[in-house]
Amino acid sequence: MYKYNLVILLCVCLSCNTTKSVQNPISSITEPELQSVMQKAFTAMGGLSNWQSKKSIHFDKKTELYLASGDIEKATFQKHDYYEQPNSKVEISWRENEAAHLLQFEDGKAQKKINGKIDTSAKTNSIKNSIMASTFVIGIPFNLIDEGTVLSYEGIQTMVNGKKVHVVKAVYNPDISANHTKSDIWWHYFDEKTYEQLGYKVQLVDHTSYVENLTFERVGGFLLTTTRKSWRLDEEGNKLYLRAAYEYSNFEVK
Repeated sequence: MYKYNLVILLCVCLSCNTTKSVQNPISSITEPELQSVMQKAFTAMGGLSNWQSKKSIHFDKKTELYLASGDIEKATFQKHDYYEQPNSKVEISWRENEAAHLLQFEDGKAQKKINGKIDTSAKTNSIKNSIMASTFVIGIPFNLIDEGTVLSYEGIQTMVNGKKVHVVKAVYNPDISANHTKSDIWWHYFDEKTYEQLGYKVQLVDHTSYVENLTFERVGGFLLTTTRKSWRLDEEGNKLYLRAAYEYSNFEVK
């Protein structure tokens, strides 16, 4: 999931600065069917120009991680704040062991604070990965036209849950683009008729995950996911076990 270096990822996923510099980002897609699907997906999810022009987005996020046995491995409740104008900034905050925790990216620097003091024991890569993961997911599908991402249309297929969807494949290759640091492959699923984003599958180095967006809420013109679940898959593409459940609430878009 962590494909981009931090600065580039924040620019792409939050403010889409990369796509802002292009007169018409969609026109760079030469495959007619792919161009049509992406344009309709952007429209269904709230509009690319609207996403690029927003100033901030805020929400609460509840996460439960599960073991293969079904037992809860970890549960968190976080507040997410993404600021884009005039300057990009990310803040992810939560309480743990009666202490206030904060992950922050500002002025090109990522850091973790506990009760207002910088946590010098926190690993920089871990902080970056946590911020990058959340930032990337909240930017889908608008960040799929980032420079260096190789997109292709794989037609209409059936999701594991039986829904018919348009499938857009996204390949990230560090050998081709300096923006990418890992060779991940994503398959994004857009409803056959409404073009709403219903989920995705992502092939990482050590496992494959399958994610379903289950419920939605329209806020500030954007169709935002309020609940999603993630499963680990076996080599044949079958669900092994539920790995994570996410709930998003109190959205605010400015």
